[in-house]
Amino acid sequence: MSVFEDNLIFLKEKYPELIKVIDNLSEDNTYEMVETKTGEPNILINHKGKLLSLHSKYNAQSEAEKWISTVKEDIHKNESVLLFGAGLGYFMESVLQQTEVKQIIYCEPDIQIFNQMVRLRDIRPIFSDDRVKMVAVGDHEFVMAELAHYISTRMLGTLSVIIAPVYQRMYSESLIRLKNQIQGAVANESSNQQTHEKFNTQWIQNILFNLPYTIKYPSLAFLKDQWKGMKAIIVGSGPSLEQDIHHLNKLKGKCFIIAAGSSIQALQHFGINPDLVIAMDGGIANYRAFEKIDTNCSPILFVTQIHYKILDIYKDQMVYARFEDDPVSEYVLPNAQDVPCFHPTASVTGTALQVAAFLGADEIILMGQDLSYPNNQFYSSGVNHHTEAIIQRVLDKADEWVANVDGGRNLTTEIMVITRKNIEMNIKTLALEGVKVINTSKGGAVIEGTEWIVIEELLPQLEQLSISDFDIRDLVNNQLLSYQENEYTITFNKIRYLIKQVEDLDKKLGIITRGIQSLENNCKIRNPKQINQKLVEVNELWQWITRQDAFTVLYSFGLSHYINDYLKFVPAIVETKDTIDKAKLIVQHLGVLVEEMLDFTPELRSILIQSMERLEQFESEG
Repeated sequence: MSVFEDNLIFLKEKYPELIKVIDNLSEDNTYEMVETKTGEPNILINHKGKLLSLHSKYNAQSEAEKWISTVKEDIHKNESVLLFGAGLGYFMESVLQQTEVKQIIYCEPDIQIFNQMVRLRDIRPIFSDDRVKMVAVGDHEFVMAELAHYISTRMLGTLSVIIAPVYQRMYSESLIRLKNQIQGAVANESSNQQTHEKFNTQWIQNILFNLPYTIKYPSLAFLKDQWKGMKAIIVGSGPSLEQDIHHLNKLKGKCFIIAAGSSIQALQHFGINPDLVIAMDGGIANYRAFEKIDTNCSPILFVTQIHYKILDIYKDQMVYARFEDDPVSEYVLPNAQDVPCFHPTASVTGTALQVAAFLGADEIILMGQDLSYPNNQFYSSGVNHHTEAIIQRVLDKADEWVANVDGGRNLTTEIMVITRKNIEMNIKTLALEGVKVINTSKGGAVIEGTEWIVIEELLPQLEQLSISDFDIRDLVNNQLLSYQENEYTITFNKIRYLIKQVEDLDKKLGIITRGIQSLENNCKIRNPKQINQKLVEVNELWQWITRQDAFTVLYSFGLSHYINDYLKFVPAIVETKDTIDKAKLIVQHLGVLVEEMLDFTPELRSILIQSMERLEQFESEG
């Protein structure tokens, strides 16, 4: 069997996602396979008209060892390393053999080089090393985004980025883009952590309290590609909306008009009823927006974590969807596997983009999507769910600048930058599916991935479109069942089961707390025998806890930020050989998580009981 065949078998088992990278290899005369003077595989690369050797023409291994000696000091400062480019593996081998680094992330920006490494050298000793935590190949934006996300969510402490001189020369632009992605991902993760810490309990309550509506109304599934090839307009609540909103009357029935969240206030203020309102925000501020509108005028698509009071007051027809990474909805929803599942977004516009494509749009127009604060303005007229004091506090924090569509700059905030970049990633994803996005928001921020065109230029073309019936009410009515007794019963029993598990889990948490306290005491007196015994007991209890549905469904979601923090330390706990050091790590990190779980339990149990009472009430009302 050849080296290549051995490598393929290995990759299929350990890194199956990389097989498609190898399968897509194309002939490229930019790369020439050669050997070093000592007989090692090497590559000559035609880079901008110059022929560069990927490795030393004489001894590739020796060159890699000398290079590592120049960056050892940087590596030793941190426990984690991002190796940007391994060549044909020599650079990676040197990192593994000559340093004590504990975690390595390997990124090969050049797919061709990775392909040749797999064909020319046995990669198994390198990539089977437990210190290699992630492998990313290619410099596509989505590859770098995934890598940046992994670094921001899974890695501890600071990260050394090392790059061999030949890669610095050929791929410096790719490295800069990756570093920018990492910076953005770290900022995004920090924002996500704050959001989850603030809203996770509210989201659980919303999902459970909204169950009567997810039982009564259909999911969005039946509307998949309902209007294939349509043009959709997603309306935001930015100040530029006032300049263009009057055009929507001319486009009613020709384009599918979507109100993104609070923009429904502005639309109704100007006398326009959109074809669909999309709402996803689980905070009370979102309820404040909807309590000020006429809820009889447009159907609503809600994501399951929407604030439950919105649905309690909404009068028009409803459909629903859920987000990925939401184990609560996945567990409790009737026929959850059939419910459309969208990627979580930082703003409702990101969700609306995905929904428009799901409904069949091949062209999406953004209006009122300023994603910044042009001329220190916050909202369009008619949007009034925030007080002037709150708006002013946000504007006072606007200390960053973003390019606008007129060639100037707008003030923005770090949070708004994260929101805009999240929307841009959604747009770039849709582009891969053939969906075009046009931005018409006058004076707003430049949105990467969109084409900027003023709405007046689009009107002649859009007004020529034939009239379509975008009213989904009759379609929803055809999906409704008069009484869904079976779904109520199944869901009711699931909630009852979770309540029992939470109560059982609460008792186990008390026992594990005492075990962790015992570990702490025995560490002080350095009693290895007692420590070993308690380590076994704590581990068995924790394994039991993590196997319960209540943990995987509720605690993992409600306390995700604490669980993610703990998971970052798990490799260190597992790899630590010294009994006392291992016990100290468990006391320090698992102890914090268990305390949070104990504090969370009474509120969680109360939410479950109330959700069961709401189900009973809705069922009795038929």
